Amino acid sequence: MVAFLDVIACGFGAVVLIILIVPVGETSPKIETTIFKKVHSLKEQIFVLETDLALAGVEINARKKNVAQFILLASTTAIDIQGSKQSITKLEADLKRVESESDRLSKELAIKLTSVNVLDADISNFRYGIPVDSEYLAFVIDTSGSMQFVWPQVVENVSAILNEYPRLKGFRILSDEGEFLTKDVSGDWLPPDRNNRDRAVRKLRDWSPYSNSSPVEGIAIATERLFKKNINMAVLVLGDDYPGNDFDNFLANVREIRDRSAGLTNQFRIHAIGFSNEEHSSYPERFSRLMQRLTFENGGAYLHITANKPGRVELSRGRIKPGSD
Repeated sequence: MVAFLDVIACGFGAVVLIILIVPVGETSPKIETTIFKKVHSLKEQIFVLETDLALAGVEINARKKNVAQFILLASTTAIDIQGSKQSITKLEADLKRVESESDRLSKELAIKLTSVNVLDADISNFRYGIPVDSEYLAFVIDTSGSMQFVWPQVVENVSAILNEYPRLKGFRILSDEGEFLTKDVSGDWLPPDRNNRDRAVRKLRDWSPYSNSSPVEGIAIATERLFKKNINMAVLVLGDDYPGNDFDNFLANVREIRDRSAGLTNQFRIHAIGFSNEEHSSYPERFSRLMQRLTFENGGAYLHITANKPGRVELSRGRIKPGSD
């Protein structure tokens, strides 16, 4: 009997110990965000950092040019040499500051890229060229002096696009100022038959109207005159240089142009092709950076043509898609 009571007592004690030891009511912490949200957020930060880095590079080049000009002035005239030296010293200090900021941005960008590579390691990496799902295509071409050095490439690419675009129903070619290549039926689409394509390519070979290397006017005229109800339209900008430094006003102008025609078409894209022409263009990096932002905002893609072959461009999976009615 005593042994039986001992067993009962020991069992009851074990149950008490289990109740005291095992925690009650604990739950695993909830995951606040998904990996995809993290990737998207980091890539947006990368996009901003890349833009800041490019603008810092532009400022560095400008500072270097100013330093060179002051050095030349100090060596060729004895007037106010001391003042020139002080200006040079100030400019060199500013240059170091800008270079330091550029280095900081580069390091921050590298950290962000590393983070994205880690988080995105198990997600398929898709690469895209220029989408060819539009049925109507308006070329807006920079016809400035620098472009004449790559003009055979321009003509070759326009001809290839006209011949190979799969579902093309109409096309037009304009300068960046909005001047039509063929003026006989301005404001309407040309059917992409062989006769119209060949005639356009022949005229394009010797075409060189006035240009200010800014495609805003061409985009505006192409959109306002060629937009029609229920068509899929794309604008394809071709260039090598952009002399302006106010990206925000440029993009705001394009958004205003697009919004004025909202609802007229079920799809509107802006694509761009950049040509390597650094020897003859002043600000090629501005054109590339601006076109990346412009095409990103308008459901398109930017493709850079090198001396050898086109380079593929990776687009963000979170880019804005073209709107539909």
